[in-house]
Amino acid sequence: MKGKNIVLLGAIAMLLAASIPTMALTTTQTSPPATAPSTDWWPTFRHDLQHTGNTSSPGPVTNASLWTFDTHYFVYSEPAVVNDRMYFGDAKGHVYCLDTNTGEQLWNYTTGNWVTATPNYYDGKVYFNSEDCYYYCLNATNGALVWKYNTSYAYGGYPTVANGKVYFGSSKGYKNNGVIYCLNATDGRMIWNLSVKEFAFSSPAYLDGNIYIGSSRLIRHIFLFIPVPEYIYCINATTGAIVWKEMTGLNTWQEPPEMCIANGKLYYAETSMFGGKLGCLDVSTGAAVWQKTVYRSFNQLVFLGIPSISYGKLYFMVDDFAKEVNEVRCIDAATGSHIWTFKEGCGFPTCSNGKVYFGTLGQYGSDVNGTVYCLDGNTGAKIWTTPEVNVIAPGSIVNGRFFVGTLDDNVHCFGS
Repeated sequence: MKGKNIVLLGAIAMLLAASIPTMALTTTQTSPPATAPSTDWWPTFRHDLQHTGNTSSPGPVTNASLWTFDTHYFVYSEPAVVNDRMYFGDAKGHVYCLDTNTGEQLWNYTTGNWVTATPNYYDGKVYFNSEDCYYYCLNATNGALVWKYNTSYAYGGYPTVANGKVYFGSSKGYKNNGVIYCLNATDGRMIWNLSVKEFAFSSPAYLDGNIYIGSSRLIRHIFLFIPVPEYIYCINATTGAIVWKEMTGLNTWQEPPEMCIANGKLYYAETSMFGGKLGCLDVSTGAAVWQKTVYRSFNQLVFLGIPSISYGKLYFMVDDFAKEVNEVRCIDAATGSHIWTFKEGCGFPTCSNGKVYFGTLGQYGSDVNGTVYCLDGNTGAKIWTTPEVNVIAPGSIVNGRFFVGTLDDNVHCFGS
């Protein structure tokens, strides 16, 4: 997506934050459909607790559109898909449940502000946060509220649920006084919290009893472009004790490092001063394996997005507002060496069986719209495209279908 449109979305967020609608629940169906237990579902942010963005489910082989659902508000939420049901949020504060086969709405729940979070499905419930300062737990069958937790902190990261616990980071306004939380998934009771000096947080990843979360401090002198530290924490998921903490670089745009974990390595992408970096840490110790500046620019607004990993390759976007550079790149996960660059557009890569899927955002204020792409993961060659779709969110893949939200106030399902 183009950097100027990311700035646009930030302005829209500020406007939406001023409107607090009334809580409401709408439902049209109460019983979930039967499903095969062997299906590789997409229950959480970037598919799994390690945020790989990779699934064993096949993706669509053509650009056929199966159905479209109109939310009337833009969708930045990556859909979660479990038991032939899809869960996602929109910019009005709704969370929807749709039938993935037909696109029919089964229920919706309205929060007090916009929902960009990917709902996390766990044990018959969906968990997510809203910009109204609450974290929610809903019954996945009918959308009924189970519990909600008020952090009083407006800037929250997407929650991750593992082993009966909910993990997330949140901060209060424009201050470096964030808190990392662990809640009981059943009743929302706080188990532990950890006060830190950072402002923005990634969605926590989970592996072998630890959570991993990226954080960034607030830029207090933004017009002077004074950089601030970024960190990755490894925290004992049971006790909240810090196992290790590593500074990954200097940030000039208040974005935390985003990460994925595979094969004992943690891979992160960060927006840093005059470009963007990718790095690799040993997941047990936090020791650096490699770090590379993959893009250099004198523009502060360079985004690398969320990296995905598949078959030993890392996929990520490069979005440079000033130079209008919009690319998806592939590098070797073991060494960080370049493999290929796709220069027609950029979006958040989703991987399936050797293919990469993503959508792009068109030029705001012009007749140029975005495109959904399917690329060969080994070469970057185009397999198929679908124009006239303005994608602003990561997509998810289940059973030969690609689900993705758009700035056009829709959720699309591509497949057959």
